[in-house]
Amino acid sequence: MLRLKLKAHRLKDPILRKIRSGLRSILLLEYKKKELELRKRLSFATDDQKEIEILKQRHDLSMSLHRSPINCFFYGNHMGDLVQDPDSLFWYCPHHIP
Repeated sequence: MLRLKLKAHRLKDPILRKIRSGLRSILLLEYKKKELELRKRLSFATDDQKEIEILKQRHDLSMSLHRSPINCFFYGNHMGDLVQDPDSLFWYCPHHIP
């Protein structure tokens, strides 16, 4: 299989890096808040249908996190530059691309 050479778009301006990091941190906090809410709902689920629905929502939430440029899929780093793998659509640190 032919692998594509991926190029990371690097931010050099420290102010822009700080803004990017702040936005990613806010999005990550919102993700964790929603994940906690779904975990609580799952613990109070009374029937299998509700449990399946909540598990699907958790899966969708997890996939949306990994397929958005918020953090590295492998290491969770959200401070640096990221590159998207076109095969998996996940985002990685440039030196962690599979």
